Amino acid sequence: MVTDTALFRYPAYHSNADRPEFVQYEQMARVVSGLHAVIAEMANAPQ
Repeated sequence: MVTDTALFRYPAYHSNADRPEFVQYEQMARVVSGLHAVIAEMANAPQ
């Protein structure tokens, strides 16, 4: 989990109304790609 604010931004978070058809997959993929790049950069940074 990147943040703990999903509950405030998405009222259906972890409820019966939280359905896969409401997921914005393209936006989620962009976030995951960005996080991957940041983590890879941090992992390869000199100590």
